[in-house]
Amino acid sequence: MMKKIDEYLEDYNAQSKSQMKLILFLDACDHVARIARILRQPLGNALLLGVGGSGRQSLARLATFISNYKSFNIEVVKGYSMKDWRENLKTVLMIGGVNAKPTTFLFVDTQIINENMLEDINTVLNSGDVPGLYKPEDEEPIMACGRVECNRKQIAVTKMNMFQCYLNRVKANIHMVIAMSPLGEVFRSRLRMFPSLVNCSTIDWFTNWPAEALINVARGSVTDPDADMRLEDDEESCIEMFKIIHQSVEDKSEEFKESMRRINYVTPTSYLELLSMYKKILKTQRTKVEKGINRLSRGLMVLKTAAIEVDKLQTKLEADAPVLAKTQIEVESTKKIIAEKTIKAEAVKSVVVVEEEEASKQAAEVKEIKDGADHELSSALPELEIAVKKVEAIEVNAFYSLKTI
Repeated sequence: MMKKIDEYLEDYNAQSKSQMKLILFLDACDHVARIARILRQPLGNALLLGVGGSGRQSLARLATFISNYKSFNIEVVKGYSMKDWRENLKTVLMIGGVNAKPTTFLFVDTQIINENMLEDINTVLNSGDVPGLYKPEDEEPIMACGRVECNRKQIAVTKMNMFQCYLNRVKANIHMVIAMSPLGEVFRSRLRMFPSLVNCSTIDWFTNWPAEALINVARGSVTDPDADMRLEDDEESCIEMFKIIHQSVEDKSEEFKESMRRINYVTPTSYLELLSMYKKILKTQRTKVEKGINRLSRGLMVLKTAAIEVDKLQTKLEADAPVLAKTQIEVESTKKIIAEKTIKAEAVKSVVVVEEEEASKQAAEVKEIKDGADHELSSALPELEIAVKKVEAIEVNAFYSLKTI
């Protein structure tokens, strides 16, 4: 059975745009077979009760595919209203009533935005009709299919009979699959308010995954080629570890419930999150270790290269040792010569300093004499100019006297 259902799953993924990566185990196959059997029954509707992540929606879709039925579900987005809900509900009912296509209407309690949605579902389960759902323009196709059914059954073609035949086709072809969580007071309140959820449906309980399911899901997750976990010899140990962790948390939750009177829900989603978290941590740690290995490898390579360079320098140093010794002797000799010349230079420097002081003194005396001479010259210049002018006047007078004579 598991092999056959696995083949159906492959066919579903090959034909569907939204693929389901399911890891099947015996308990899941039991649920698929149970849901498929419910859908094939007359007026077969299913109430799937289980916590989130237990596989209610995925297995219902797979059972619908196996039964060769059309699958229909709503998509609750921002701004989704009761008007949109009524349009979706009318669409699916007319698919079953007018087109006579066996259809599975999958509805999840997380899609409930208004309790009136459950009232409509309750009415559909009970009678196949919702008051005030159809518009005048919808009556023509409804009456057309009702007329055909009346003729086939050889009953009076009246409006009431035609509509009743339409409703019979709706109830025969529309199979409601309602997935709900049995946790909390809200669930109990809804069952009391809308009894058709139980009275007109077959209940399928999705309980905790057994040990075999935990092992199979863990093995499928670990051996997934996309995960690239590469556990090798530790694979079976890790699979057993996952199972023990999940079951130990379930046991501790029971103890917590008994001692504290508080419930901690351990769901299949928790187990899947455990596997996902392990993959993430493993990948992070491997990346960290690989970076450390690369850094260490590069460091060792640098040290190795440095050792080779040191050996080369050591060899070159040993080869240049005689030249270095000779150069050292020459340096010592040159230092002695420089020291002797430095002493001589110091002696010359002292003499030059004395001579410089004497020259400076003489320069100061010369400057003083020059300044005195310049001062006397500047004083004598006015008298000299007057004498020159007198001489020039005498020469002019003498010239004119000679000219007269």
